[in-house]
Amino acid sequence: MDKPPHFDELCRQVGCVVLQTQLIESTLALYLATSLRLEKVQAVTRVEDALQSANRKPIGALIQDIRRSFPLPLDLDDRIWRLKEERNWLVHRIHRENESAIYSQEEAEPVFRRIEAVAREIVAVLTELDEIGDAMMTKHGVDLQEIRKQADENWKKRTTNQ
Repeated sequence: MDKPPHFDELCRQVGCVVLQTQLIESTLALYLATSLRLEKVQAVTRVEDALQSANRKPIGALIQDIRRSFPLPLDLDDRIWRLKEERNWLVHRIHRENESAIYSQEEAEPVFRRIEAVAREIVAVLTELDEIGDAMMTKHGVDLQEIRKQADENWKKRTTNQ
């Protein structure tokens, strides 16, 4: 059977959103480790260990750890949990629950709209997490301009070494 014309775009969008949710996972892991350092004044080596451990956890486990130790605002926590559920739908159930969307452009339109809504919400959540991180670091006297400068330098190193 030939591939439907919209199939590649569907795959691209699914992959993009799955990758974006991994960015949320990484951001939550960093939030957890940074909170240990700033809020509980843990040694840098313990924070690095905590970050490595957090980076191996799925988003649901990270949310549970954050709820226990350094809760996020309840509305943001709820939004992240819903994004986790949407990611699970994309990874585990999209075909089973929307089989005709794979074969029919018309049937795929609601799926495309849902994926696009998830992508927009991910960007909004990442922006809010960034603001929370900035506020937390500012509260503890961290120079945000210096952090951004270091991040830019690290990014340049990563992209030029490839």
